[in-house]
Amino acid sequence: MCVFNFFTTLSQSNGATKGLRHMLDGDQQLDPHAYRELEFMLKGLFVAVTRCKSRLTIVETTAQTDYSNPSVESTEASTAVKCAFNWMRRLGVAHHHPSATSARIGRRNGVVPEHSADAVLFGSDESAMQHVADGCTTMRRVVESEEEEVDTLRQWVDNAVREFKVGQRKDLAHAAQTHLAVVLARRKAADLPWLSKGAWDGTRRLTTKEQEWERDVAGVVMRAVRVGLMEPAMELMCKHSLLGPSIVKKLQVTEKETRVRNEADLDSKLEAAGVEVSQIDKEMEELRRHMEELRRRMNQLEELQSVRDRIGRSKSFLMLSNDLVEDNPDGDSSLSGGHQHVRV
Repeated sequence: MCVFNFFTTLSQSNGATKGLRHMLDGDQQLDPHAYRELEFMLKGLFVAVTRCKSRLTIVETTAQTDYSNPSVESTEASTAVKCAFNWMRRLGVAHHHPSATSARIGRRNGVVPEHSADAVLFGSDESAMQHVADGCTTMRRVVESEEEEVDTLRQWVDNAVREFKVGQRKDLAHAAQTHLAVVLARRKAADLPWLSKGAWDGTRRLTTKEQEWERDVAGVVMRAVRVGLMEPAMELMCKHSLLGPSIVKKLQVTEKETRVRNEADLDSKLEAAGVEVSQIDKEMEELRRHMEELRRRMNQLEELQSVRDRIGRSKSFLMLSNDLVEDNPDGDSSLSGGHQHVRV
C-alpha cells in the first residue's frame, strides 16, 4: 500500500493549511463544513494508516529548491514534507525508507527529473517500535477477552510473540507466553469446585488433585514473577489458590523485615557516599554523560596514539636505514658478491 504525495498536495490545496491551523488552535471554533477537501484527505489518510499500516509506505516527491528563483509553492511543499516526516520519525511511528536517500524517480510518469523523493515505512521490519506496539495491542486483547476460545487466545499470543521478536524484544515475547499461562490458569480455576468460598477451612489435608493444582499454580506464579508480571501473579495466587493467601501473608512479614534492613543499610551507605536519595538518579545521569565523554575522548587519544606510534616507527626505520647506508655505501655490490659466493 502506497500513499503518494499526500503532504505535498495538502500544502497546495486551497484553504487546507488554514484549516489545519484552525483545527490545532483550540481557541477558535472550527466549522466542520468549511474545509471539505481537507476533511476528505484526512479521512483517506486515516483509513490508510489504521487499516494498512503493516504494509504502508508514504512517498513524497518535491521539486529541488532553486535558490536563484525559489517559488512559494515548492518551498511550502518541501517544508510540509520535511515537517511531517521528521515528526513521524521522531515519534518512532515510521522509519526512513532505505531506498529513499538516493531515489531519483524522474523516469516515472508525471515526475520531472528535477524532483527528488523521500519515503517513510509504517509497520515494516524497519519499524521495530511499531511491531512492539502491535504486539502490546494484541496482548491487551488476550487479557481482556473472557469469552474467546483457548485456540483463539493461543493464536493471538503467537502473533504477539512474532511481533515482539521482529521488534527485537525477546523479553516481551517470553512474557507474552507466560501471561497466556496465567490467563489459562485463571480460566481453569473458575471450574474447580474446591476453590469456591468456604470449601476449604485451612486445616484438613489437601487431596491429590488439590496438591497438583497448587503445584501448577506455584509454577505459573514463579514464571510470572521472573518476567515482571507481578500483579497477575499476585492475583492468581491470592484468588485462585488454596495456599496462596497464607503464603502471601508470610511473604509480607518477611518482606517487611527485609525492607527495614534494606532501609537501614541504605541510610548508612548514603551517609558514607555523601549523597541524598533524591540526587541519586540525577548524579547517575551526569556520570553516564561524563563517562560517555571520557569514552569518546579515550577513543580519540587511542587513535592519535596509534598514528604517533606509526610515525615513530617510520622515523626509527629511516634513521637506522640511513646509518646502514652511510656505513656501507657499496652495499648493493657487496650483497651481490655475497650472493655469488654463496651460489659457488
